[in-house]
Amino acid sequence: MTVPPPPEPSEPFESSEPFEDDAPTVRFARIAGFAPTAMPDVLRPVEETPSRRRWPVALAGVLVVAVLTGGAGVAWAGRGDVPRGTRVLGVELGGLTSAEAGARLRADLGGARRLTEPFTVSLAGTEIVKVDPVAIGLAVDVPATIASVTGSGRLIGIADVPPVVTVDEAKLHDVLHAAAVRARLATPGTPAAITYDGRTPKAVYPEPGRGIDARAAADAVTEAWARRDVARVALTETAPATTRADVDRLLGELAVPATAAPVTAGAFEISPEVIARSLVFAGDPLLPRIDEKRLRDGLAPVLAGLETEVRDASVDVDGGWPRVTESVTGRTVDAGALARDLLAVLPRTTDRAVTATFTETRPRVTTADVERLGITERLATYTTYGPSAVTDRPAGTLVKPGDTFSLHAAAGEDASPQLAATVFQAAYRAGLEIVEHRPHATYREHLPAVLEATAGPGQDLRIRDDSGHGVFVDVRVSGRTITVTLWGTRAFDWIDTEYGPRTAVTEPAVEYRDPGPDCEFEPGSRGFSQDAWRIFRKDGEEAGREKFSWTYESRPRIICGPGRGASR
Repeated sequence: MTVPPPPEPSEPFESSEPFEDDAPTVRFARIAGFAPTAMPDVLRPVEETPSRRRWPVALAGVLVVAVLTGGAGVAWAGRGDVPRGTRVLGVELGGLTSAEAGARLRADLGGARRLTEPFTVSLAGTEIVKVDPVAIGLAVDVPATIASVTGSGRLIGIADVPPVVTVDEAKLHDVLHAAAVRARLATPGTPAAITYDGRTPKAVYPEPGRGIDARAAADAVTEAWARRDVARVALTETAPATTRADVDRLLGELAVPATAAPVTAGAFEISPEVIARSLVFAGDPLLPRIDEKRLRDGLAPVLAGLETEVRDASVDVDGGWPRVTESVTGRTVDAGALARDLLAVLPRTTDRAVTATFTETRPRVTTADVERLGITERLATYTTYGPSAVTDRPAGTLVKPGDTFSLHAAAGEDASPQLAATVFQAAYRAGLEIVEHRPHATYREHLPAVLEATAGPGQDLRIRDDSGHGVFVDVRVSGRTITVTLWGTRAFDWIDTEYGPRTAVTEPAVEYRDPGPDCEFEPGSRGFSQDAWRIFRKDGEEAGREKFSWTYESRPRIICGPGRGASR
């Protein structure tokens, strides 16, 4: 069968009006034997309203495309969530699902230089500022951008869709404000104020300034950046919230009567001079308040005889014997309540009186608490003599039953080894539990072997009070001498020590060094291991014993003079 050639197309025709939703106009050729007047009813234009007239034509175009392509055109246009042809910042997103589009946009933006390159802002049309996007938190909101391109219901998208851009308004304001100040475009204006010259109030009336509107600047920057355009930010007048009338009202109603006469507060008066120093007008709007610190400072001479400072009970060694220093309950004026009540009566010309209330603060350690600790006798004392003067002396330390004394906490991590050795010996003889200690690495002849300690950064000396009573640690320093005395109640009558033999003895190496001011003779010391037992005695009997063990390294013997091994 011979197929006749297709009819020659005549001039195209299209719908008579543009679509209101900007969808592309569907054009098709006039085909012989197929005139618009012969359209089926379903394709015939409907004349009820302009909007309804356009839809059948569009539908006709879609149906014709579907007939000619076997429905492939509709399938092509409807694939994915993002309409075909859609681009954001040059990134092709058409035909992708929302998840795919978001992932692609994030990936492409991750390496985009535009997101980190400085962009231009014009301030007041005169000043050009380069702004770092990172510094102001400028970023593309990917989820919001994808939502904007998938919510239109179109089959074919707009070619370039602007992204949804976010920015940190506060940071942007700070950057632009600083630039405007440098360019002398921004002026701070004059804030309203009321001050005192002596007891006479002085008014400072407000004047408007010129500055950056944070919200307007953010809108201008995000929109211009998305268009790859220069952001144009205007400066606006910044009028203070406080007006001249407000200042005059505060003067007449408060500032002037406030210092006209003193205010009675029970046992004392608050003078106009103290009121003038304490009454502060600040902020915008301008608000009055009483500065509590200034009020207390102004009343200090008066309060000295009315207030008492809280003090904990403690122990002090007075005349060579422990004495309890009694606790004191603190009594202070409630400055907050006084300030509040004072501000309320300052506008008055009569009945200028308030009630000053006192608050009491009980000591953490009372006299009864210390007396119950049973610090009544000397437990042990020990004295060491150092090679040079010592200066570290912890204040007398009170250790409660079951608590642990730390040399680092009492004297710092840089406490001398001499202090550590002295405290250790006193605690050892008092029968207290040694929680943490470390002897010297090499033997020191002036200290008992094994039963000694050093301390320093990273190495503490800790002693627990397991006596059942309190312990007071008293440290006395005089020149090169340190004496540590522990006071409390004895748990044992006496402490004895027994030593085991020295084993694994190693002789010191001999080192010869060139004589001179930098060479000092050292006798050296042997290295050895040894055990020692602390024996606790109660009522003439052994009540227990504790083993201490240590291994010393040998210390070389240094000879200043020629000999084998001397350095040259």
